[in-house]
Amino acid sequence: MAEKPDDLAAATRLFAGQCDFLKGVVDMARLPHDDRLEIAFDGRPHVGQSSLLNALLRRKALAR
Repeated sequence: MAEKPDDLAAATRLFAGQCDFLKGVVDMARLPHDDRLEIAFDGRPHVGQSSLLNALLRRKALAR
């Protein structure tokens, strides 16, 4: 599937604002309150979720 210029621009805007890592959770009951935009990554430990998040946000140590 080919990317459209509008899709790339929308993704760039999404990750251009202030972003803060709140917490990592292993139990659905411990999820943060739903009072803000939230993006979650799921997967086995040590497969690259933090690296992907840091790359998307162009930061080196937001998520560890």
